[in-house]
Order: sequence, then C-alpha cells, then structure tokens
Amino acid sequence: MKNSKWQTCFYSAVIILGAAAIGWSVLAAMSSVGFSIGMAIPIAAGILLVFWAIWHLKYRKPLIKPKWFRIAAVSCAGMGMAAVIVIESLMTAAAAAKPDNAADTVIVLGCGIFEDGRPTLSLQNRLETACAYLKEHTGASVVVTGGKGDNEPVSEAAAMQAYLVSHGVDPSRIYTEDKSTSTEENMKYAMSIVDNNGLSRHTAIVTSDYHMLRALWCARELGFDAYGLASPTPWRVWLSCHVREWLAIIKTALFQDLEIRIE
Repeated sequence: MKNSKWQTCFYSAVIILGAAAIGWSVLAAMSSVGFSIGMAIPIAAGILLVFWAIWHLKYRKPLIKPKWFRIAAVSCAGMGMAAVIVIESLMTAAAAAKPDNAADTVIVLGCGIFEDGRPTLSLQNRLETACAYLKEHTGASVVVTGGKGDNEPVSEAAAMQAYLVSHGVDPSRIYTEDKSTSTEENMKYAMSIVDNNGLSRHTAIVTSDYHMLRALWCARELGFDAYGLASPTPWRVWLSCHVREWLAIIKTALFQDLEIRIE
C-alpha cells in the first residue's frame, strides 16, 4: 500500500526538522569556543529522525517490530517532552522576573572567551547588560567570575574586567574571581569575595536568559538575596544552550552531590 498524502507530508516534515537540528548545532559549534553535549544531542537526534522518516517513506513499515517496544519508546519520548516543557517554562519565568529594588552588588557569570581573548556572543551580551546597569547605578560594585580554560589566553574574569573598563566602568568597582569552572563554583567563590570585601549580599546576577533559573537557584542556596538581570541568547547557540541547560537543571535537581559535569 502506498503512503497516503498526509503520511508523506508528515515524514517529509520530520526530515526537515531533523536536518534543521543538525544544521543549527553545526552552526552553534562554529560560533562557539568548543563542542558541547548541547550540540551533540540535537545532532544525534536529528540523524535518528532523518533515518526514521526515510525508512518509513521507503519501506512503509515500522523500524522496530515489537509493538511493546514502540509503545515504550513513544511513552518515554512523551515524558521527556513534558519534562522539557516544564523546565523551559520555569527557565522563561526566571528570566522574565523583575526586581523590586536595585542591588548594591552585581555578579556577572562567565561564558567562555575565544583564543584571541574576545568574549563569546553570549558573554558579550552579559557584559553589555552589566554595563547598562552599572552606568545607571553608579554606586554598585561588580564581581566578574570565570576561570581560565585550556584554550583561553586569560581567565574569563580578566577578559570581562578588561571589557568593562574599556566601556567606562571604574576599575575600583570591579572585583575578579578567576578560579571557577562551573555555575556552583562561580557563586561559591563570588560569595567569598563579597564577604571578604564587605560588599552587599543583595545582588543582581547577570547571566543569559536560559541560565537564570539555575544561577538564582545556586545563589539563593548560598545565602544571596539575589534577583536576575537576564541577557538575550544569540539565536545561533539558542538550541545548544537550552539543551545543555535542561540536562544541567536535571543534574542539579536530582544528582547534586554527584560529580557529573555538564558544563
């Protein structure tokens, strides 16, 4: 029996969706400092979707024969999609929340720099958001956070400090935390700087919109009176960043005490 018109349209759409996931992730890799799990998963999923759809168009029969296995696979996929919708909704709400009053301390979370010292697109957006706030609130201090990666010429904190100074922020207002390698360490080490220098724990956390939920989660767990200043995520890396963040949130929620590295 030949495929009906709607089946042909459906599987063709799946092929387009899979190819888009692959292409989007490749573009993200070209725009970033490295290849991450947030890029690998959409590529793998895209390949599977394309193969699955082509199989159905060509052979017109299920790829997996046992019906119970197909039901289990669809059920798992449905639960996964439901979890993603819930997590994405929480991420969006955290990024959109507005503060009640101004903070005295700003903490800017690192997000990678290129080999020539330039900030990544996401980090540049974070720094621009921080600059706008610091210029409006001239009494606020800022802590920039982020260690030095293997392929980075200087620490993220040093690059961020240089960016802020070049955009008119007084160096005396800037404190650097250059040892951290994760969100949890960003917050832990930043708190030490805040306390050791007599800065206020009433803080504005500057990070990307997708990252705000987990950043605030970590900050408040450590005792910060924190709210978020979210920066936009560049469209090129939107998918890869969100996929990686879904995994990081699940890891933080379920396996907080295990040494599982997502970032």
